[in-house]
Amino acid sequence: MPEPPEIFRRPSRDDPPRPPEPRLGLKQDDIDKAELNRIAEQAAVTATESFKPATLQGVKDPAIEKWTSPLADLSRQNLPNISGKSEKRLRSVVERDIVSDPNQYPWCTIGKVFVGWNSNFASPIWTGSGCLIGKNIILTASHVAPWGKPGWWMRFVPAYDEGVERFGSSYISEFRGVKNTNNVEGLDYVVCLLYDPLGGTCGWMGSQWWGNDSEYERRRWISVGYPGNSLNAQVPMVEKNIAVNDVDNDQDGKKLETNNLFSSPGWSGGPMWNFLGADSASDPRVVGVMSGWEKESFLWWTIEEDDVSAGGAYMTNLVIWAERNWPSS
Repeated sequence: MPEPPEIFRRPSRDDPPRPPEPRLGLKQDDIDKAELNRIAEQAAVTATESFKPATLQGVKDPAIEKWTSPLADLSRQNLPNISGKSEKRLRSVVERDIVSDPNQYPWCTIGKVFVGWNSNFASPIWTGSGCLIGKNIILTASHVAPWGKPGWWMRFVPAYDEGVERFGSSYISEFRGVKNTNNVEGLDYVVCLLYDPLGGTCGWMGSQWWGNDSEYERRRWISVGYPGNSLNAQVPMVEKNIAVNDVDNDQDGKKLETNNLFSSPGWSGGPMWNFLGADSASDPRVVGVMSGWEKESFLWWTIEEDDVSAGGAYMTNLVIWAERNWPSS
């Protein structure tokens, strides 16, 4: 069990943290799978611990605001024959739920990831989502990371809300994982080392995996992210009551498939999680990160269309590796 971190002051709108000085990333690498396997053998654990600062209120059900795109009515009028999964996909884009107060634990551990390169801090190339998984560690999708880009940088803003950075932000010095730039897969995640230990203020979520796939399928899950096609990724959107309808093994990872069909660019890296404490309102743990969506086809027929979050043993062992190799001060 990690040592409780130092508790910093509680940020407020009247006394916001100062933005950090821009800092370039220093190192990026594929993780050594043999090293992760040794961790799995030595640790013999399937989870990592969450932490809630005493200064923050824990909230199971935050305030939710319904959002409907101005294009919703036009879409319905122009596509009268749309139905089935296509209708569900369209509805998820034009009708979403906003976490209207993301400043409570553990919702504040989830944030927006800005990514750029060529040492140009003024112009992010893309954005994604991620969450604190340790005092100085975040978890996001591997395809969100700027693999091989010169002068790369990443910045994580927990509880980002229409430009407000109540808890401040941090640039990232290193990231590790399995390189993935454009595939939907069960190993689509990286751990990132923050220059500034934001988890001391925001807390962090734990992680979890099971060898028995029914453990994923019998529960319902939550996902939070910053989709670019909804209010320009300026607010956190939430999808609740997610059912995992299939689990596919992908090497040492797992593809957690759902037909909720809410994913879109910008949501990538957002955590799939829920409270796993005995009281069902404590111990938030991440079981996957949003990788994207995929279709399974036979000839010209689409057999299945699913959103996919990447999880499994590899994800949790990657978090354990980060805790051991990037200890917080």
